[in-house]
Amino acid sequence: MDVRNHYPFNRSSAWFGFCPIYKESYLFRKNKEQVRELSQSEKSSKELHFPTRFPQNEWEQFKACLWKQHLTYWRSPKYNLVRLTFTTLIFLDTWSTSMAERTEHK
Repeated sequence: MDVRNHYPFNRSSAWFGFCPIYKESYLFRKNKEQVRELSQSEKSSKELHFPTRFPQNEWEQFKACLWKQHLTYWRSPKYNLVRLTFTTLIFLDTWSTSMAERTEHK
């Protein structure tokens, strides 16, 4: 069923119909004023300054990345089961191939 034919108006014409209504609304004026207020910093504020480029040293960043990856992977047990199964199958295939090659060379 094509739902588009049941709308009494075209989307593009509806957009232009709502633009002037929104621009004259209280919500538009309120948002505009809030953007103007928040885009100016306070006179007592200072520029941000960090003593180093990164907040942690390389080792701490590396540990944080490993921890995030650990959390992400262990949140989906189905994915882990498939990943572990494929890893085991590839290991067994590689191991059996290497064992076959060793016995041929003896």
